Amino acid sequence: VRFMVAALTPKQWSGLVKAFGVQDGISALEAQHGVRFADGDTPRFQHRAALFALFQNAADAMDYTALEARMAAEGCTFERYRTAYEAAND
Repeated sequence: VRFMVAALTPKQWSGLVKAFGVQDGISALEAQHGVRFADGDTPRFQHRAALFALFQNAADAMDYTALEARMAAEGCTFERYRTAYEAAND
């Protein structure tokens, strides 16, 4: 299942990190690069390739239905990609 997520606020970011269970990986990347990803878009954009890999690996290891429930419980902003036909008939 392909989906997208958005983390614009500190609450959305912390919810996303918790839902994906990547707290340790985030801490390691922050220490490696001397940044705090919760501080905003700039550090997340600058290190987007490493972050994408971390989140992608976590998503690959989970069933989407379970991950969807975890993201919803954490108040994440996310949506499953749909075909034009699916979106038009939703």
